[in-house]
This record gives sequence, C-alpha cells and structure tokens, in this order.
Amino acid sequence: MDCTRKLLAMLAIGALGADGCASGGPDDSARHEADFEIPLGCGIGDQACPQDEYCRVAVGACREAGARGTCAERPAMCAMILAPVCGCDEQTYPNACEAARAGMNVWFSGACGPFLCGGSTGSSCPQTHYCSASPCGALGLCVPKPTSCDGLALTVCGCDFQTYESACVAHTAGVEVDSTGNCPAVPWVPSAAPERLPPHSMVPQVDLAP
Repeated sequence: MDCTRKLLAMLAIGALGADGCASGGPDDSARHEADFEIPLGCGIGDQACPQDEYCRVAVGACREAGARGTCAERPAMCAMILAPVCGCDEQTYPNACEAARAGMNVWFSGACGPFLCGGSTGSSCPQTHYCSASPCGALGLCVPKPTSCDGLALTVCGCDFQTYESACVAHTAGVEVDSTGNCPAVPWVPSAAPERLPPHSMVPQVDLAP
C-alpha cells in the first residue's frame, strides 16, 4: 500500500509519525496495514485507480451516467465456476470474479447478447432486454429493448393482452407482440355471467289443489 493511502488512514486515527508516514516499526505497520486500508473513490471527478486495481461499482451501475465507485483489487485467481455474466464492455465472462480479474464491472447476470428465455427454461431477461418469442410463451431469445421509437403508429396486441401504439412501444415496455391491431375485447363467458331465471319463475306459485 503506498504512503499516500496510508497517510489518509492514519490521519483518521491520529497515528502519524514525525516523517509523515507510519509510526512504529515495520512489524507494527505490517500488523495493522489491513486496518489502515481505505478504498479510494473513483469515477467522475475522482482520480484513477492503481494499475493492479479497478473502479468497482454496483452491478448494472456502469450504464448509469455519472456512476461512481471505489478502487478494488483485481483478483489474482478465480475458481473454475461457470456462472456467466455480461461485463460493462458487453463481453461475456465465465463468472463475476473473472470479470473483476479483467478489471471489468458486471452489467447483468447471464451471457451478453441473445440468450435463451421463456419456454421450458422459465428464464427471464434482464431489465434492459425483452424475451422475443413467437408464439407468446415459447422459447425465445433475450433482445435489447429499443432506446427510442420512430413514432410510427401501428397498434399491436402484446403478449400481456394490452394494446400498444406500435411494436416498438411494446418492446420498450419489455413485451413481445402477439398480433397486429387492438387486443380483442374479453369474450362473454356464460359460466361467468349471473344466473338468468326464466320470466315465469318470478311469479309466485299458487297451489290450486283442493
């Protein structure tokens, strides 16, 4: 750990020596070095991280404007675990540790680009994608949501049985298109309708027997 970062840590606990660096012998410094570690801020307006570190931010935050994080050490080794993640460089890494080892933050869990969703997999897509499948509920691919629409109005019925101005608007909402045009009105189901009694049943029955 360099002297500057150690200075910041020791200022907080009043442990500076006359030379402006660590007081006490080498053994004392080594014993407490972990306690003195203060992560450097990084991101907009902050300094860059050392070469063996990277600017770590929350998952998905790398796509947010002005995201800030803290400098974190890059792992030297990672376990051989297959749990793909999509890095903020839109590259797929075997797991989050491997992404960190490359100095890359995680955009979302799962492989980058199209990957399977819906159908028998039951998998859903990240918030930035929608499941493109036909017919609705079939096995499909995760496709990025549109960031803007051209304003062309051609109403469609989404797989959520809601009417949208266009397929682009439906995809922006994360919904695949079922058919063109407005969604049909909910059909009248006799079993769900209130029971209708025949007219004569409303007239009181009179017993005419002697």
